[in-house]
Amino acid sequence: MHREVDSTIAFRNIWMIWTIVGINPPKRWRCLYAVYSVSINFLVTIFCPISAMIELLSSTSVEKFMRNVVYHSEFVIISVKFFTLSRCLSTFRATNSMISLLDANLETQDQKIRIQKMAAQSNRFFRIYFASFNFVVVLNFLSVVFAGEKQLFCDLWFPFDWKKSDGVYWATLGYHTLSMYMLSVIAVANDYYAPLYFMILIEHFQNLVDQMKSIGWNSSRSGARCGFPSSRKELIKCMKQHEVIMRIFRTLKPVISRTMFLQYLITALGLGLTVINIMYFAENSVEIALFSIINLGILLKFLPCCFLGDRLAEINRGTITALYSSNWIDQSEEFKKTLITFMELNKKEKYFYAGSLFRLNMSTFLAIVKFAYSLATFLNNMK
Repeated sequence: MHREVDSTIAFRNIWMIWTIVGINPPKRWRCLYAVYSVSINFLVTIFCPISAMIELLSSTSVEKFMRNVVYHSEFVIISVKFFTLSRCLSTFRATNSMISLLDANLETQDQKIRIQKMAAQSNRFFRIYFASFNFVVVLNFLSVVFAGEKQLFCDLWFPFDWKKSDGVYWATLGYHTLSMYMLSVIAVANDYYAPLYFMILIEHFQNLVDQMKSIGWNSSRSGARCGFPSSRKELIKCMKQHEVIMRIFRTLKPVISRTMFLQYLITALGLGLTVINIMYFAENSVEIALFSIINLGILLKFLPCCFLGDRLAEINRGTITALYSSNWIDQSEEFKKTLITFMELNKKEKYFYAGSLFRLNMSTFLAIVKFAYSLATFLNNMK
């Protein structure tokens, strides 16, 4: 039975999150949704980061400041990335329409299976990522509830004394739990949308590479030496597919550049601050382990885009190599001229950037790891 392929279903969970957090309105109940959106965003993505910054800036000691700065700066980055993405939903819709064009041009069953596997794999990764965030929130909530004293997930400023009565405390804890959960949900969408686009582009690039390799061989096996009627049409079709992929690349590039620059900053800042905490402020092995886990988590959030960015650049280079594997020797001069023109226009490597400054590749990731290691070594020698 014929089954249509739709790789954009991989984004279904991301769009669901954006609906829950108030930036993707449904077709019905627009007025009620607007009230909900304003309320949830004021309480979570506006008040919570402001509260965190006020608490951080009012720290009474360097030790308290250093312990809180990693968490509190993360709240701010999550909100800034969220509001950045909220202004780009029309860009994502346009991009998904272009992805649907690529899906519609899939020809072989192997190509369709590759895209379907990618969509299924991305959904599995999303569930694992989402579950890990939920686990952290639940674990923090249980540790607070059974702590034996009135406390919150982390230090936040409130314009009232939340310890003065049980009712006020539980109401504050309820708000704090909701805020932490919503921020973690927002963080999942913030972190996952870019790797998801990378995965889709990689698979469509791979399908294109396979098509390019096969150009001219079918006509050669059948004894035909016809450059324009068949092989050149195949080449032009591949060029059009490549242009759609490049349009997607150019459309996403400024959005990913802005959000990944913020991620680059929080990664570099977070690694540096956690290393300082481990060296100077951690009082026991439990705290050292906690800050080490935070370090690992910060790195793992940045790693997928760097790894997939390298893979995307590699497979784009593969389009040129793939054309050498086609049966170009037996084709007409017109075919060869078209082939050379395409290769000349696509010699430049394609990379996504963080802030138009740092390539999203493994070299950038290793540079950040090296920075953290160098800082740790320097501080250890200073002790």
